Amino acid sequence: MNKIIQLIKENRIFIALLVYHILIAARIFIEMEHLTLFIFIHQLFWFTGVMIWFFFVFKHILKVDIKKLWFFAGGGIITYIPLVYATLKGEKWSLNYVTPESFFQIVRDMGTLLINHPRNWPMFPELIILLAFTLSVSICLSKNIPKSFLTTILAVYGSFFIFGFSWISVSVDHPSALVLKTAYGDPQKFYALYMMAICSVLVILTVIDEIPDLMKKHNVRIKHFVAVFLPLYAAIISGSSFVAGNKMPQIADIIVLIPTTFLFSSSLLLAFKTKSFISYAIPLYFSIFLFITLFYNSNIH
Repeated sequence: MNKIIQLIKENRIFIALLVYHILIAARIFIEMEHLTLFIFIHQLFWFTGVMIWFFFVFKHILKVDIKKLWFFAGGGIITYIPLVYATLKGEKWSLNYVTPESFFQIVRDMGTLLINHPRNWPMFPELIILLAFTLSVSICLSKNIPKSFLTTILAVYGSFFIFGFSWISVSVDHPSALVLKTAYGDPQKFYALYMMAICSVLVILTVIDEIPDLMKKHNVRIKHFVAVFLPLYAAIISGSSFVAGNKMPQIADIIVLIPTTFLFSSSLLLAFKTKSFISYAIPLYFSIFLFITLFYNSNIH
């Protein structure tokens, strides 16, 4: 029994992520009338990215051990607020990106927290509660008011800026700041991979200060990472090209696979070196979605 409790304590962030994913998955099913596998993974990792961004900010600004932030999984409940608010207003609503039309429009939407936005107005009460929650948690953890305000601003408005706006699109019918080309027939497949890439980059940035000591402790060299990453990346590119009908991958397709493949390959290497796969459960868990997205396609409902 003690071993089980110890195992839970050591892996509470992974368990928190699973709980968060369950809450978010239920929310996605409730919200979406038409749901494909790629839309599901796209949205799941959109919300995951927000959570990891909060981990990143709390760790590097407040210097909080992310293991103490396991209760952030409860943030999944906050994401239901727009659905409830829209229902109370008698409106049907689904989450959508804000199109960044101009600098002033971006500043206005972020400053007003979308209260007057023609489509995403149901987000307003969620963002207000998220601000209050983040500030309260920051103060409780740090007892430092200035740093708590800075953490709140960076966490909430940073996630809004990164994830709230349509920065990249692979469809001319989807307005965005930058339109790219993809070899994948379904744009949602690219968006799912793109969100996984963003999450992977954030995971790496969150733990980047721990990597040198970890490499030194387990005698891991950069050449070891390269030796694992390059063959795996080449195999993934080739495999995804085959699944796409032997279409030549576009530049965007090649780039978007780098972060998640790097996170997976480096975690796999460290897991073998340390003989502890559970320590790298989160990136290895991410890789499951990577391979599902690349090599499988199905409607959920």
